[in-house]
This record gives sequence, structure tokens and C-alpha cells, in this order.
Amino acid sequence: MPRLARALATAATWGIGHTLAIMLVGIPVIGFRSTLPPAFEPMSAFAVATMLIVLGARSVLTNRATSSRRSQHTSWKSFVVGCTHGLGGSAALTLLALASLPTRFDALASLVLFGVGTIGGMVGLTAVIAWSMHWLSHRRPSALVHLARFAGAASAVTGAWIMLQLFMSR
Repeated sequence: MPRLARALATAATWGIGHTLAIMLVGIPVIGFRSTLPPAFEPMSAFAVATMLIVLGARSVLTNRATSSRRSQHTSWKSFVVGCTHGLGGSAALTLLALASLPTRFDALASLVLFGVGTIGGMVGLTAVIAWSMHWLSHRRPSALVHLARFAGAASAVTGAWIMLQLFMSR
């Protein structure tokens, strides 16, 4: 599979995981007209923060930008990352917005549209980033390694910041 197609498939898998996680939480909330328990948000934020730190550290410590080896489990990992991210701040905010809609049908339709938009947005953003990386790789191949490490460091710092905020709010 060409690299762009593989990147877009990975993005779609992330979006599907994100959407599925929100739907698994959102459909019962909509159906029973309930809310998320207060502990849900800090627990999911902790999971997202942990994931950001782990993924960021891996990116900093490996040479993924120039590695020709591809993991056979990329789709699975992408799906899990999408699920985890979907249960983070996205779920709470989306369900809060859905609670303001007048009918269950409106809420469910909005949830489905949000999911489709999430998948489409992730694929579209990945296409733009992939094109930019392709362009950069032909002009400055070594820049990709530095960019991957910088993105990894930013991810790890963001995860640490989220954890710090969680612990300070207790």
C-alpha cells in the first residue's frame, strides 16, 4: 500500500476509534437522559495524558520518521489511540452539548454527524500533513527526524501538563 493510502487508512482508523468510543458512552447517556459520573472526566483525562506521554517518549527515543519498518499493529494502535482520545475531553464536551438538544433523535443525529465529521476531519488533516511531509522530505530529509522528535516532545510535555493539572485540582 502506498504511504499516503496507509497514512489515510491509519487516520480513518483513529477517527473510527474516536467515534466508537464517544458513541459507546453517548448512546446510553442520550437513551437514558443521564449524565456522565463526575469521576469520568478526570479518569479519561489521566488516560489521555498517559497516552500522550508514552507516545511522545516513543517518538523522541526512536527514529520513526526515517524507519522503513512498519508495525503490523499500526491499525490496532491507531484505533486504541482514537478510542482513548475520544473518551478524553471530546466525550464530555460532546455529551454536554447533546444534552441541550430537545429530542433524543436530534441528539443521536448530532452524535452521528460529529462522528462522521471526526473521521473526515482526521483524514483531511492527515492528507495535508502527509503532503507537507512529502514535500519536506524531498528538500530536507533530516528535518523529518527533528520534526518527529519535536512533535514527540510536545506530546509528552502536553501529557505531563494535563497530569499536573489533574493532580493540582485534587
